[in-house]
Amino acid sequence: MTDFWILSAVNGWLKQNGAKGTLPADLALTPVGGAGKMTYMAALLTEQRLNVFALLDGDRPAAMRSRNSSVESS
Repeated sequence: MTDFWILSAVNGWLKQNGAKGTLPADLALTPVGGAGKMTYMAALLTEQRLNVFALLDGDRPAAMRSRNSSVESS
């Protein structure tokens, strides 16, 4: 959840200060509670025909499970 707050705050600050490279207005940041739960959320969102981009932190075991589930991680 902390990552969500940081990304939201930095993006808001950048927008207020007219910086380039901010997140698109139609992008929804959705915290899912860890990489282990990400595949379920990605399945829900893709079922609704939404594009999904996953940003994973250092949770290596869960990230490896997610990669093996055909979900791209960065």
